[in-house]
Amino acid sequence: MAYGLWPSNMIQSHPRDCVINPSSFDFGKIQNLSAQLSIDWPDLKGSKKKFWKAQWDKHGSCSQFKQSYYFEYAMYLRARDSLTSILEVEGITPGGSYYKQAITDAIVKKIGVDPWLTCVLNNTLAEIHLCFNPTIASYENCPSSHHQTCKTATVLFEA
Repeated sequence: MAYGLWPSNMIQSHPRDCVINPSSFDFGKIQNLSAQLSIDWPDLKGSKKKFWKAQWDKHGSCSQFKQSYYFEYAMYLRARDSLTSILEVEGITPGGSYYKQAITDAIVKKIGVDPWLTCVLNNTLAEIHLCFNPTIASYENCPSSHHQTCKTATVLFEA
């Protein structure tokens, strides 16, 4: 499952609510993608349309992409580089506790860059961030403005 495609730069890790691409969200531009978006980029708490609009307004508007391509590209990256599949190959599956380094090593082995891990209460893995440079269509190590929030050597990977 994807949570977002968040533009970043070497100064600010996640710019938001930009005017670079000021067009407002138009569901009609992604209606043909809605079935796949419902699978790949679902809103687990409420309205899909509101969630996708919020993602576009907050993050997509900061990208160089047109609205439909922003969502298409996020789904393409998710399909190409499924973190769930990458971790499963290394025996890392939801429902267990794992060394952060094992998670990082599995991703580095497949993708070639260090991920940024985010944890919530009780050191539960919440997000795995990868920095991607669309100009060269390649992942890159995240800027130093990104900070790891998982404080212990092991994290809980909840189901």
